[in-house]
Amino acid sequence: MGPPHRPHARRPSRDRHPYRADCRGRPGPCHDDAMIVLTKIRRTILMAVRNLWLHKLRSFLSVLGIIIGTAAVISLMAFGEGSMQDALEDIKRQGLTNVIVTSVKPPEDATSQRRSFVASYGLTDEDHRRFAETLKKTVTATLPMRVFPAELRPVTESRLYNGRVVGTTPRHAIVYKLENMIAAGRFLTEQDEEPIPRNVAVLGSELAAELFPGEDPINKTIRISGKDRAFVVVGVLKDRMPNTSGAEIEKYNGDMYIPLKAYRSLLGEISFIRSTGARGAEKVQLSQVVLTVDDKGETDEVRDRVRSVADIVRAQLSESHPKKDWDIRIPLDRLEEAERTRDRYRVLLAFIAGISLLVGGIGIMNIMLA
Repeated sequence: MGPPHRPHARRPSRDRHPYRADCRGRPGPCHDDAMIVLTKIRRTILMAVRNLWLHKLRSFLSVLGIIIGTAAVISLMAFGEGSMQDALEDIKRQGLTNVIVTSVKPPEDATSQRRSFVASYGLTDEDHRRFAETLKKTVTATLPMRVFPAELRPVTESRLYNGRVVGTTPRHAIVYKLENMIAAGRFLTEQDEEPIPRNVAVLGSELAAELFPGEDPINKTIRISGKDRAFVVVGVLKDRMPNTSGAEIEKYNGDMYIPLKAYRSLLGEISFIRSTGARGAEKVQLSQVVLTVDDKGETDEVRDRVRSVADIVRAQLSESHPKKDWDIRIPLDRLEEAERTRDRYRVLLAFIAGISLLVGGIGIMNIMLA
């Protein structure tokens, strides 16, 4: 006979497993562990609040340090980013598809025995005409300008301001994107040049504030020292950042814009300059010519087209102006350089901010653990 028959032991079901049942909400090991964790968290929070309350001054100084440190880092980064953004916007207002050709006074030849009272140099009307003819397939518009420093004063007041007179055309507002920079009045129009040039002027913000403090400059009259003709103010521009990409800093806020034809009829090509201990005169037909390149196509195509126009202009001027009395600026190149500088500046600010927060955090921990 074999061994006696024994009934198989029944395996406990999953529902009757003690630990699984306890984890479903009934009292047991899982429930006890959760209560222990919650109790520890509660005791930790109460202990932290009690310590903060017992050391009020230390807690206040720690919180104040966190607030000041964070605010300083945020302010530093915001100020740097805002300044860089203003610079980029000013570069964009110069026109990313523009090629700016300026007249530059060449250095005097010390070995030359002949010195002329009138220094003749710079761009000419013939250069402007040549640019327009040879580049008409890629250049959509040209903007000639004549710029000259002058003493400006109101007709009825004794105030004086050393600014610049800019003879230009109505297209100046389009090329330099000044449509949204008009604070009062208007900019120059075609009616100001044809058929007879009008004696009207548009003032920069600083010039308007200096000559007419607390007054509305519109319809007031301004006179250039040494000249009898007066100009009626028809517009005022908003603040603009100075241009530092050229040989000299251009402070636009002190400029007075008048029609180019009125400028030539008033001043002509020869401008007299007075300085300490010396006098002289300059004969310059055009101070600057801006060439606007066609912006149709992909970004790389437009960039190559702008640089190609600059190369052609450089070759033409090298032949007709051997004295190198000119300079070429490309705002697009300056924008790319400024963007690279901005990226490096961001990395530097982030590094400084990280170091500042780390040092501040270590100091706060030392205070709390003291």
